[in-house]
Amino acid sequence: MEWSQIQTGHMRYVPEYFDVKFLVEEAIELLGCNAEEKSIFIQNNIADGTIVYADKTMVSIVLRNLISNALKYTNLKGLVQISSKKQEHELIISINDNGVGIAKELMDKLFQIDGVISTPGTQKEKGTGLGLILCREYLGKNKGKIWVQSEVNEGTTFYFSLPLND
Repeated sequence: MEWSQIQTGHMRYVPEYFDVKFLVEEAIELLGCNAEEKSIFIQNNIADGTIVYADKTMVSIVLRNLISNALKYTNLKGLVQISSKKQEHELIISINDNGVGIAKELMDKLFQIDGVISTPGTQKEKGTGLGLILCREYLGKNKGKIWVQSEVNEGTTFYFSLPLND
């Protein structure tokens, strides 16, 4: 539904300055039950006062989606880490897990609507395969990008960028 709203222009882009650390904390709190069920520890390494200029609602949806995916594809007693680093005029946020990883041949299709992929999680969790496409769309609206690095059986890191200023 969120993806269709952005495609039809019904989701408004409302940028503002906000602290990313607090948004990450909210996402972790919302997904806490998922982490507890699998005994996964989520670590928020983002410093206080890490301010970006973006649409807070859209960034919240991106964070929830990426953290949820990390939990889905991480084995019991795993680790998910959220970090950030400033780079010129943008902030790079990373969501890293020590889960099952993504095969190289699937990585190229992750952000393409015609290549929608949905694979079951480590506990047979299901998804639609549209979440990463939604993330790409929302980040594009916010003048950001999304990319991934992964090794099968070692884990995955999703990165995305957001502007620091208007």
